[in-house]
Amino acid sequence: MKRAFLILLFICALAALLAVHGFAAEPDPTEPTEPEPIEVIEAEDGELHLAYIHGTANGLFLPQATMTRAEFAQMIWNLQSDPAAGVSVFSDVQSGAWYAPAVNSLAEMKVLGGYADGTFRPMNPVTRAEYVRILAVLSGRQPNESCYYTDVSYDHWAYNEICLAAQCGWMKGYEDYSFHPDAPITRAEAVTALNRYLGRIPDETSINVILSASLFPDVPMGSWYYYNVMEAALDHTAACTERSEIIGALPHSKTELKDGFHVLNGKLYLIIDGYFVTEEGDGVYNGVTYHCAGESGVCTADGSSITLWDGEICLLYDGTIAKKAGLFELDGDLYYRRADGSLLTNGTWNSMRFDAEGKYTSGSRAIDSYVRDIIDEVTTAGMTQREKLRACYDYIYYHMEYQANNDHPALGADASLWTEQSMLRLIDRGKGNCYCFASEMYYLARQLGYYQAHAISGRFGGLLRDHAWVELPIDGVNYILDPEVDSKYFPEGPGQLFLVRYSEAPFSYWK
Repeated sequence: MKRAFLILLFICALAALLAVHGFAAEPDPTEPTEPEPIEVIEAEDGELHLAYIHGTANGLFLPQATMTRAEFAQMIWNLQSDPAAGVSVFSDVQSGAWYAPAVNSLAEMKVLGGYADGTFRPMNPVTRAEYVRILAVLSGRQPNESCYYTDVSYDHWAYNEICLAAQCGWMKGYEDYSFHPDAPITRAEAVTALNRYLGRIPDETSINVILSASLFPDVPMGSWYYYNVMEAALDHTAACTERSEIIGALPHSKTELKDGFHVLNGKLYLIIDGYFVTEEGDGVYNGVTYHCAGESGVCTADGSSITLWDGEICLLYDGTIAKKAGLFELDGDLYYRRADGSLLTNGTWNSMRFDAEGKYTSGSRAIDSYVRDIIDEVTTAGMTQREKLRACYDYIYYHMEYQANNDHPALGADASLWTEQSMLRLIDRGKGNCYCFASEMYYLARQLGYYQAHAISGRFGGLLRDHAWVELPIDGVNYILDPEVDSKYFPEGPGQLFLVRYSEAPFSYWK
């Protein structure tokens, strides 16, 4: 009865406090020191301790992630053995949301409120000051002594509550004597503080005997919050000693995340022996060189094609993880990822050829090298595909010199019959006619992933002169790319014939 009463008091305080101070500053990356428990509510023999926290769909706990209002409500709801049902009363809590049953139930019980505008703001963070104030109100106590933190003044709205939290051992500050009252509380901090308030002091020996590995890959056994997370994540009964619990009948199942690289929530992780690799620095796994950011476990392996734990191919470039079918640029090379996750090698897709390593190739090493050098010179990783195309167009405008040549392909000739020869002539001489300009634009566009680009051998102007340009279909509309005519007729600067519709071009074009 005592435990149920304490829990009811806890959730009743939620109504008044969750809607106060609803916004918080960005969290400080400094890791707090582990607070030593000073005083706790005594647990009862044979008491059932329900699991009140669960991992994500990916099997993670995310200990350093911010505790949101939705997660807080879910955590309190999970402590109820027979929670009431509820209906939606908040405009921003959709019926299909994972937190809707918890929020609606607690609102139905009149123990949880929202904001004056009818919203709950489920993704808003709960701050460290807000959290300890809830615990303090539940306890009904005042601190017996003052406290000192460099960033908490005596007139701070939660000064007394922060002092009480330190006195009772629920939550302390940092090694530099700061508390960070406006920083969002992390999931690890929230669980640890709530355990200490509820008197749920984990029995480390029993947990070590029963569990051979952590339930969550991102909660390593050596972390300061490991045992508190295990205490909160598992249903069990508790036989109590003077200072801790002896856990009995503790069911468990280890998260099944296999060793190898994983893409979780859009980020790359490496699991070895059931745990995230969290040692900061470089490493090599299955031939892949990676860099680990540290405790978060986030890895990078830019410009790499990585085989994930389940055999799926993952392509990484500048922090972007490509898992969908299609063309992807990796460190300046172009690859095609098939629907089954594998790279296309020694094959053709939409007239684009890919070599044994999966890289796009024109079929000529000389052309590939020349085109890559230009792209490396004029583009940066932060550019969009269109910006890169424009940079290449401008390069041709400024750097290529026109030289007449009467060796013209037939009107309407397929590009495969003349682009390679024209491009090699340009590389050899450093100058060329319109067919050379068009060939260069064509190969640059395709290297950038514009597989729809066509090199056209047609006619131009009122005299119907032989001419070549690049046509690029975008969303069903054909656009012209013609840096040769642009440089000849518009010396004031490039762009007059960059992605121009035929109907809007300053000259006539006939295919």
